[in-house]
Amino acid sequence: MKHYSRLGFLLGTLFFIIGVQPLWAGPMEISIAIEQGKAVDGYSYSGIHAGDRCSDNNLCMGGDKLYWPFSGDLIADFDDVALSLTNIHGTLTTSGNGSMEITRGSLTTNNGADKASGSFDYILTGDLNERGTFYFVSEQLCCDGAPYGGPNSLSTSGFTLWGNNWDVLNGETRQTVIDTERTALGIDLVGGQYIANPEPSTILLFGTGLLALPFLRRKKG
Repeated sequence: MKHYSRLGFLLGTLFFIIGVQPLWAGPMEISIAIEQGKAVDGYSYSGIHAGDRCSDNNLCMGGDKLYWPFSGDLIADFDDVALSLTNIHGTLTTSGNGSMEITRGSLTTNNGADKASGSFDYILTGDLNERGTFYFVSEQLCCDGAPYGGPNSLSTSGFTLWGNNWDVLNGETRQTVIDTERTALGIDLVGGQYIANPEPSTILLFGTGLLALPFLRRKKG
């Protein structure tokens, strides 16, 4: 019995360490709750608007509300060392306008700074039935005191984004979208409440380690 006790101890310890290790190793899969934000300088929502009130730098931050407001969760791989989100995906819904499916997305920061850039592909259903890509530039676009540092930013607790469905950095304009018979759109998005999603293999190994714990008890006498 002593032999089995030692074997159980070794196996339990091994599986426990292997099972728990992914919980602190990055990147890790997380859930991101889409929020309504805070009423700071008018930034208090998550949704899609018409991209028709544009600034000199070709970014359109206002327009009629189209998909408003968004609710739901996104899934992503979060690297808290590089401060980045990759493999962003999920579906966001509204009460009546329709939904947006994000099929592929990423956000990165500059050397750990909180200014974020990136993009994600989307599919809209409901009032609009079209697909495209939203782009985000690594600039502080407005709103000191807005959620998670203001758009565009990414932190270890959340992100705040403003973007359009044309690639400003590569010379695209609002007219580029219109010429391809799509709708010029802007997006405001606040996400936070990161919650880690343990992988099934992690849960299995962790559970195996726990099941081995009874073998740690030596037989008396």
